[in-house]
Amino acid sequence: NAQFRLNGYKQALAASGLPIKAELIKSGDYKVDGGYSATKALLGEKREFTALFASNDLMAFGAYKAAKESGLRLPEQLSIVGFDSIEMPGVIEPKITSMEIPAYKMAVQATNMLLDLIDGVAPKESKVYYRLKLVEKGSTAPEPSLLTLRGKEVPQQRN
Repeated sequence: NAQFRLNGYKQALAASGLPIKAELIKSGDYKVDGGYSATKALLGEKREFTALFASNDLMAFGAYKAAKESGLRLPEQLSIVGFDSIEMPGVIEPKITSMEIPAYKMAVQATNMLLDLIDGVAPKESKVYYRLKLVEKGSTAPEPSLLTLRGKEVPQQRN
């Protein structure tokens, strides 16, 4: 759910030693328009940021649209990461980097739990957690200050 994703975002920032800036966190509606509006608001506030994490890919697509309309080059000026790993071939270039959820595995588990409940068998657990996978595509780049290391240029790799 949305709160788990927000908590995961905050935990990732903390684990990386990055500050949590509440003014950079915007709410959306899990739709393209929500991502678009939230990104337009951030860009309109003239806040400095080099990366954007959207709670789902539809909002990431909206963020992409807003960034492009604002003249930003992706990923050189702004990296975008979504969540769900939805493919939009030929529609969005560069393709959006995204967190992939194991939807098939989740559906099988949920179905089995439901069948157990129908048969009167209590579920073994009330919450099930799954390992997610980051699927890197072309919408992300290293943070600009990380492009040089000890005075040497670090090559950028793009998918």
